[in-house]
Amino acid sequence: MWFKREMFRPSHTTAESNKRPSIFRGLIFAMLAGVSFSIVSMIATLMKNLHPGQLAMYRFIATFVTSMPEVAKIGQNPLGPLEFRFILVLRGIFGGLNLFLAFVSFRYLGLAEASVIIFSSPVVITIFARVLFKEPCNIFQ
Repeated sequence: MWFKREMFRPSHTTAESNKRPSIFRGLIFAMLAGVSFSIVSMIATLMKNLHPGQLAMYRFIATFVTSMPEVAKIGQNPLGPLEFRFILVLRGIFGGLNLFLAFVSFRYLGLAEASVIIFSSPVVITIFARVLFKEPCNIFQ
């Protein structure tokens, strides 16, 4: 394997490493993300007068504006560490393409059909996590 999962994790200070992540907090954030994407999907379906590229651009601008204060607060380079820039650019390209294609799919399919196809990604992600990162895969996953 040419990469390791730990390779992409930033280094933490001792105070940050003493905090234990809560699975319940993660579940709440994941549910909020699902609800917010559902709301965005409904809004994108209603906005038939804007091109999907315009919808994606407004989302990118809003994401940039809302995330910059946090980046400024932590005092790190907004472009990320030099050794991670390539993977960050790839993540940005595929994330932007994902969002744009999701908005395009809402034009050609009904909201329910497009959402079912888009939200089927956990199956693919579970397979990738098992194969690439050797994560456990049992009945709970």
